[in-house]
Amino acid sequence: MADVVQFKLERMLNELDDLERRGLFSRREIAEIVKKRRKFEYRLKRPSPLKEDFLAYIDYEKQLDALRRLRKKSVLKKVRREKVEKVRLRLRRRVEDSRHLPACHEPV
Repeated sequence: MADVVQFKLERMLNELDDLERRGLFSRREIAEIVKKRRKFEYRLKRPSPLKEDFLAYIDYEKQLDALRRLRKKSVLKKVRREKVEKVRLRLRRRVEDSRHLPACHEPV
């Protein structure tokens, strides 16, 4: 039973590493997710799992996915703001640089 649970958890590692790399969850949060998933998987592997065990696992995963989506949206907003700020800075530098250039055309 432990081998099956361990195998399932190992298959989840790529997903969890990706979530950490993208900054959606911290290393500590990932460890907590693994701990809870391990607990749920052991409950489901016992000789007669209860319906409540399945429902609790489903509910946990739904909440986790909702949190992931919320954090992803927050990260995307932050990235967009940073991109806009970079464009503003580049534009400001160009305007300031152009003020110091001599006029190419004489006014008519």
